Amino acid sequence: INLIGIESPGLTAAQPIAKEIICMIDKKEKLSPNPDFNPYRKGILRFEEQNEEAKRKLVEQDPDYGEIICRCEQVTKKEILQAIDNPLEARSLVSIKYRSRAMMGRCQGGYCQTRIMELLKEKYNYKWNDFLLRGSESYMLTENRSNGVPTL
Repeated sequence: INLIGIESPGLTAAQPIAKEIICMIDKKEKLSPNPDFNPYRKGILRFEEQNEEAKRKLVEQDPDYGEIICRCEQVTKKEILQAIDNPLEARSLVSIKYRSRAMMGRCQGGYCQTRIMELLKEKYNYKWNDFLLRGSESYMLTENRSNGVPTL
């Protein structure tokens, strides 16, 4: 059962779809409730939404909160790293955008996109032609074979 890629209309129908999938699985394999399951996902803490005292404490705990990556949306390095390190492994620029709000401001990533690409490059040893906008085959850059310089 593949439900990846359902967008707006699918979100509205998410609960009925989930109930239908549960019935389909239950016919093949008997399901039982997990009493330890926590249905609440802890989201990324938005630094911008904190008061000044909370911001100061966060920066003391982790200096990555003190580095703004996206000026327009005031998204910190820590928030980008949390988006990248989530259980779904955000690796494309759009997946990081949706999780952190980086690249959603007035410059549309003109300032922060290259900084996010540098974080991915450091963390995963990406080559220039590994960067994807949305998914497979949506390459952001190609590498000039003669001089190794990335081009759009």
